[in-house]
Amino acid sequence: EFKDVKMPGDHTLTIEAWDNNLIGSDLIGRAKVDLEDRHFTPSWHNKDLTELRWRPKEWLPLWNDTSGLPQGRVECWIDLLEDKDLANVPVISLSPPKGDPWELRVVCWKVTDLNFRDKTKVDLFCSGLLEFKSIEDDKMKRPVDRQDTDTQWFMEPQHYGSFHWRWIFPAQLPCNIPKLLVQTWDCELLTPNDAICECNLQLGGFFKAAEKKGSSHTVELELGMTHPNFRGIQGNIQLSMEILTEEEAEDDPVDVGRLPELMDREGMYAYYRPPGSFPSFSLWPIIKARLMKYKKHCIGCCIGTVIVCVVLAVVVVSDVRLKANVQPWHSPKYERLGLTPVQWEWNQAAGELGLYGRGYGVIAQEVKAKFPWPMAVQGFDGYYRVNPVLLELASLGIACLNGISQLLLG
Repeated sequence: EFKDVKMPGDHTLTIEAWDNNLIGSDLIGRAKVDLEDRHFTPSWHNKDLTELRWRPKEWLPLWNDTSGLPQGRVECWIDLLEDKDLANVPVISLSPPKGDPWELRVVCWKVTDLNFRDKTKVDLFCSGLLEFKSIEDDKMKRPVDRQDTDTQWFMEPQHYGSFHWRWIFPAQLPCNIPKLLVQTWDCELLTPNDAICECNLQLGGFFKAAEKKGSSHTVELELGMTHPNFRGIQGNIQLSMEILTEEEAEDDPVDVGRLPELMDREGMYAYYRPPGSFPSFSLWPIIKARLMKYKKHCIGCCIGTVIVCVVLAVVVVSDVRLKANVQPWHSPKYERLGLTPVQWEWNQAAGELGLYGRGYGVIAQEVKAKFPWPMAVQGFDGYYRVNPVLLELASLGIACLNGISQLLLG
């Protein structure tokens, strides 16, 4: 705001944009505005006060002496007011814009013409994820996590996916780049779910239509879905979308999921799950459905089981009957366990097992006497073996406990 401006006389307004950094500021560009040109323009100067409530916006290029191209543009409007009009012209708030709360409701009805590719059956479910760029901070937002339908187990190629499932997403209007990602998945219990196909809905026009109406807006869709690694349409999905204001959503509350009012789609079809190929007395569908909520725990248990089996399988022959010229040897890790480290030469019986030369370690019979299974085990050939991994872990554990004790006592 500039006061005591004289017209004609003070004719040039300079607007500059700077890059502020630690060692100084760099000029990005400047725009110069001829105020007298606007002052002497009748359509600009001869306005009544009601017209001044609307300001025409200008996009002014920013110029820099180092370049012949504009370095950007500045959006602005300019008021030229006499002192007597100041109190009668309202000041427009320049606070950042804010989005109003709305609610997006999506019903996933059915999935048809699904490309099974190399599969004979799929455990099908669908998911939806809403994203948009907030006008408040210009950052992408996910108001809620991905939402899933229930799972249709053992679906075969001649069947279709029937869901009649509602998702609810909080939204903001206006917003930028709103999009809804809809995906279909083959549910897996012990491995990551397999993505079958997807569609990415750009909701800009749908949201703008609702914002323009100022009330709820509905659309029915039947969409083809694709997969980035395969050509062509991989399946079709039928959706209903409704966007409501916060007040409308509170007046007509609904829940997520398959509800009685969604079981029949008026004039089209009713909810129906085609029978799976598994016999009705099979317990596997029930077991798999129950285990899905513990999928991460099941994967962790399987990985842990594999690790334990690998550790237990690592055994080496160390029977005293296969050794000759046994001599004492120094090894802190075995001495820490109260065992006697030794070195030896393999005898003729050991040679029949492919063992030759010199060896270092412990006697399996001593390990068996001091530690329980599986530190030392007897093989099918009658000779004893030791598990070096378990011995190493046990020695390391004792060393850690000794170190902690010294810290506490010291």
